[in-house]
Amino acid sequence: MTSAANARHDASTFGVDGTPVSIFCAPKPFEGHIGVIQRNAIESWTRLEPRPQVILVGDEVGTAEVASEMGATRVPEVACNEFGTPQIDDIFRQARRVATGPILAYLNADIMLLDDFPPAIDRIMSAGNDRWLVIGRRTDLDVTERIDFQSSDWQQTLRARARHQGNLAPRVCKDYFIFPSFMYEDMPAFAVGRGNWDNWVVYHAHHIRAPVIEATGSITAIHQNHGYAHLAGSRALVYVTGPEARRNQELAGGRHLVNGSASGWKLTPSGVRRKILASPLLQFVIDLPRFLRLVIDLAGFRKQN
Repeated sequence: MTSAANARHDASTFGVDGTPVSIFCAPKPFEGHIGVIQRNAIESWTRLEPRPQVILVGDEVGTAEVASEMGATRVPEVACNEFGTPQIDDIFRQARRVATGPILAYLNADIMLLDDFPPAIDRIMSAGNDRWLVIGRRTDLDVTERIDFQSSDWQQTLRARARHQGNLAPRVCKDYFIFPSFMYEDMPAFAVGRGNWDNWVVYHAHHIRAPVIEATGSITAIHQNHGYAHLAGSRALVYVTGPEARRNQELAGGRHLVNGSASGWKLTPSGVRRKILASPLLQFVIDLPRFLRLVIDLAGFRKQN
């Protein structure tokens, strides 16, 4: 990666709270099981050391209460399309407006983080590039209860559960993006929670020649499995064939399924290194069995978590 002084990890890059990272999300209503796992996720972010700024965008049921309870920054106003779905470009814009640090991390609101996240950010920033995008694969895990964060070993217990009971998701499933805050200032008006916008984020980084770094082996991202009763229609309709998914595809200029899931670099314990197998097509083919299982799930031939 090329060196750039304005991205180095020095005191001038830190926000007012002493951390370079602002984590943001657009949560669903805090109701039922979805409410439980979103609380788990957001509290896991607040317990990172150093603690990042946490930004909750939107005004869904329970958001104000959770923001107050967990000391998160709340941005209630967000632009929506004619279907009432929040727009990704405005979610990113609102987060950038209130962020206190130079690094933004968009996470789906059901993703838990553990203590390997802050040192991973340190290694990324130490690489010294002026622009980059970090992605990684999640581990799917059944979680039905509130995590006991008062327990001294909650992270070790959760990590062990993920290792023994969890399943690594397909490469095409992207649940977090980490990037310098000045990137993605001009995004199409994608609908959140619909298909194709996440592929565009990665595709765009490749297009502007920003290194795309995979952090699967360095960042533990635990996706708490959940139902999809909140979706008005099948998962295939919402993510692939429905009007909002099709519009996202048009705005993205295609699905970008292969290039939009590939990375040329990886984060290792010793820093950022170029991948040996950097071919996007080869990465996709190697992961094809997991992708086909996802297609079966979307088609409704198997129980959906």
